[in-house]
Amino acid sequence: MVSCVNCVCSPYTDVLLLLLDIVSCGRIAAPTCLRFSTGKGTKAREIDVLERGKIIAHHKCQGLLGLHNFSGADWGGKFVGITKKGMDLDAYLKLGDDDQAISCFKELGERCIPAELDSAGSFLRK
Repeated sequence: MVSCVNCVCSPYTDVLLLLLDIVSCGRIAAPTCLRFSTGKGTKAREIDVLERGKIIAHHKCQGLLGLHNFSGADWGGKFVGITKKGMDLDAYLKLGDDDQAISCFKELGERCIPAELDSAGSFLRK
């Protein structure tokens, strides 16, 4: 069996979020190794995207794009008081599997703003 190793290099976390979305939606052929290389000098690191996706959980990975869009990260959210520093990614990752905010963020990453947007707003105000 031949496996394929792909490495994407970028300083931007947005690229990692896109890769996690690709993995979580099953848009990558197996057996493939997908790595994300980022940082410079002593802060350089390589992240195994498939393994990270398993650790986070696929359904939560699918909500990361919507969470990123909603928060306005990288710069747009500062105009409404939401910044990367204000976002608590740990709180999102600790949400229960059936929490409506996860479904809401997943939909927000895929299409127009869903009706459950109030769930997302309440998550951000916690």
